[in-house]
Order: sequence, then C-alpha cells, then structure tokens
Amino acid sequence: MESNTDLDRFLQEVPWSLYATARYAFVAASREGALLNLGCSITLEVAGCPSIIKVEGENEHLVVRVGWIDVGELRVALENLSAGNVLVLDESLLVLQRLDGDGSYQWSQRKSLMDAKSRVAWPARWLSGAGSSPTKIIEPLDSRTIESSLPTITPDRFASLRELEKLVGGPLLNDSYSASVDIFAPVYARLGRSSVAPRSGQLQIAVESLIDPKVEGLELLVGQRGRGPGAIPLRTQLWSRTSERGWTATAHLAPGAGWTDIHLTPRGRNIDHDVVAGPSLAASLYQQLDPDLTWLRQAILPVKRSPGYQREFEAGIVALLNLGNMATVHYGRNESPRGFDFIAYLEPDRFMTGDCTVEAPAAEKFEKLFGRAGALKSIITQARESAELLCALFLPVPYVEISAALRGRARDLEVALVSRERIEELLTAVVSGDPPRILWAMLERWRD
Repeated sequence: MESNTDLDRFLQEVPWSLYATARYAFVAASREGALLNLGCSITLEVAGCPSIIKVEGENEHLVVRVGWIDVGELRVALENLSAGNVLVLDESLLVLQRLDGDGSYQWSQRKSLMDAKSRVAWPARWLSGAGSSPTKIIEPLDSRTIESSLPTITPDRFASLRELEKLVGGPLLNDSYSASVDIFAPVYARLGRSSVAPRSGQLQIAVESLIDPKVEGLELLVGQRGRGPGAIPLRTQLWSRTSERGWTATAHLAPGAGWTDIHLTPRGRNIDHDVVAGPSLAASLYQQLDPDLTWLRQAILPVKRSPGYQREFEAGIVALLNLGNMATVHYGRNESPRGFDFIAYLEPDRFMTGDCTVEAPAAEKFEKLFGRAGALKSIITQARESAELLCALFLPVPYVEISAALRGRARDLEVALVSRERIEELLTAVVSGDPPRILWAMLERWRD
C-alpha cells in the first residue's frame, strides 16, 4: 500500500494538544453488518464534549451517526488508516471503500486554510479523502430506492436527502462526487466583522482568538486592493480585549483607500482574509460638506415620512449616482416631459433611465416606464448599434415588501428593481470608489 503523503503531513502539522474532542457525522450504506462510507465529516474542537444528544438512525439500507470522540482516539484512528481502510469513530467501524487501484482512499490537503470557512466558519486545515462513486457502493440498489427509504430511518427521522447532506456538509448519492471523508482542524484565530468610520477613516478590526494574540504574535496586514498589502504591525498595546475570545485592533485608512484587504498573519503565515470598504477620494471630499454622509443616507434610506419625502429621495438618488461617476440629469416628477426622474450616462454606449418612488408602485408603472424606455432605446441604437439602455426603479422599501406579481412583471420587462437593501449595497460600492462598470453590473443583476 502506498504512503498517504497528505494524510501523514496532516497528522504531523495539526497541533493536537490544542484540541479536546472532535465532532463526527457520517452516513453509511449497511451491507452484511459492515458500514460502507457514503459521506463523513469530522471537525476538531477546542472545548470539551458539548452536552448535546447524539444523533442515531438506521434502516435496512442506511446508518446515520453524529457524535463526539476524544481527540487522542481520533488521532490513533487516523494513524491506523495507513495500515487499513477502517476508520474507528467511537463504537462505529466505518469502512472507507475504494473499488479500484489498491483499494485505499486518495487523500489530499487543501493549500488554503480559508477554503474551509464555508464549511466550519473558521479557517482550518482541511484533509479530504475520496473513495468510490456512491452508485458502486450501494449496488445492486439505486439512489431512488435509497431516497425513498429515508422515512423509515429510526429512531431519529430524516424526511429528505437534503437533511442528511446538511449533517455531513456535502452531497450524497451523487455520482458527480465520490464518497468522501472531510477532516477539519480549525486554527486558533479568525477575523470577525470589521468597520470603517466614514469621516475619520479609522478601521476597527475584530479578531476572535483562542490564544492571546499578544503572546502568539498575531499581525495584521492592511493594504489597498490591487496594490498589495502594506504591513501594519499591531503592537501589543494596540490590541484591546472585548470578550473571552474577542479582540480588536485599529488602523487608519487614508482618503481614497477604497476597497481594502485585511490579512491575519501569525508568524508570517496568512490564515484569514477579509475585505472592507474604505472611503474613496470623492467620498472623502463629499463628507467635508456632508459629514458621515448624514444627509445622503437620510435622503436615500428614509426611516419615516417627512415633508418633501419624495423630492428628497429623488435628489438623494441623483446625488448618489453622480458621486459614483455616473453623469446624471435630474428632471423630477413634474418637470420631465417623458415622465422619467433622471437619465444617467454610465460609460461609453451605456445609459440608464430611472424613476424614484417612495412606495411600492402599481404594475402599470412598469408598463409606462418600459414603453418610454423602448422609444429612447430605438433612438440610441439607431445612432450606435452597440449602445445599451437600462431601466431602473428605485424605491426605499425592503425587497420582501414588493409583491411577487410586481417582481415578476419587472423581471418580464427587464426593469432593475433597486430596493432598500440594494440602495445600501450601491452606496457601499460608491463610497468605496467602485468604477461605473461595477455599478452597471450590479444594476444589471437586479433585473430579476
């Protein structure tokens, strides 16, 4: 049997003394008393075994288990895989079957620790072992037979394959994927939510760490996106403790910083990464007249009705588009000969007609908007075939409050619905200095 190089490396690199237990979850095919793995996930934990009830269920075809195992026992079980194909998890003997080659699972370790965050919420070492396709493992049965038997699993019940997939964190009975074992060893620190003060440019970086960052020598690298990170060592006195595991550090972003990368690097190794929206140069200048964007935010994201509610909203949206380097002419409800509140020029050959309304409109509004836009589009395409015209409706109400019928009609007419959440997203992009082509792509995406 060939040496499992990545498995051996994983066993050597993991700081086992940091962990106390490991949570496991697996779904296996039951065959003549043996448990043939279909999908298994194991995550090492720093705390003791939580007081949760184990999950157990089985029928004539499947066995489902979720439980906890001492980390020392898990390490021994993984070391023993070099001499066989049975993974011992508590009292379960899970057979890692591969029906080709030498019969051993093929092990590989992800290079980036951040790949694991979508699975376990922390950057982690991620070792993955791949076996045979599920179809070969469950033969002579097929996946439909297995799925139809799920309601008979007892004592814990599972209504759908999706519920089982949530347990193991990946697809089951899908021949596009192999039966697998995924093992995660989370690192001791990760980035939390970071924020930027719009006016001062002060960046506050949150870090969750199981070890005192001052002792471990945690360092943050902060740099403008696309220009490479600049080292800002956060010395001991700059770390501030906020909770048992919570720490914050501060840095200052110069005007015009825009999108900014943050890297968490203990002893020079990058273990986590985040991006925050720093102020663009235009936004920094604008805030000298409108500190913290107070007027603009109140205009485009109003919290209550006020005199001039509609007029302020229109003026705020036009100001936002102009701040985003989109040349926008404001006509307003009463002055526009064709009914549009504004027309904007985004990039060469790209134009937008828009309307602003403070309440979810009737469907007829889309009909009129689309009809007027159609006439304008024919004019610009006759002059230049490559020209594009986008229709948008801005309204400061949550997307869920827009009726399904209205959303459907907007989709049919290809009108971008820019709801309250999307206005906030657009504001973040504008303040961060995103170019018009990025803003255009956002608006196009909202023609849903």
